[in-house]
Amino acid sequence: MRGSHDEYLQPTNPLTMWAYTDFSDSRWKFTTKYVSLRMDPAQFIAEARLWNAKTWAAYALNGQLFIKRYSPRRQQLSRFRCSFEMFTTTSFSKWRHSAITKVRRREVEHSERWSIHRMSN
Repeated sequence: MRGSHDEYLQPTNPLTMWAYTDFSDSRWKFTTKYVSLRMDPAQFIAEARLWNAKTWAAYALNGQLFIKRYSPRRQQLSRFRCSFEMFTTTSFSKWRHSAITKVRRREVEHSERWSIHRMSN
């Protein structure tokens, strides 16, 4: 559980979907803490966005796990106050941090932490 009803009376993690996204599709998996989307070349497009204060995403392929971490700020939110986007088609998957910032200077800093891990069988 991510929190109790007594502690959190307001929503904590927005989740948005597009009209062509079907959450009953077997590629989606929802657990208490995580949401996952599996790419399948035989399936149609799926897309969703969500909010997470400590955003991270992992992509597993051929025994390797790529992890990308990012800490968004509330003022950097894009559509629907979400910090992360998942998208897949029949030929590729895209997952990205969904942040927008108004730039008032010529320099902007954005930090991501990447790591690659070998998965055990």
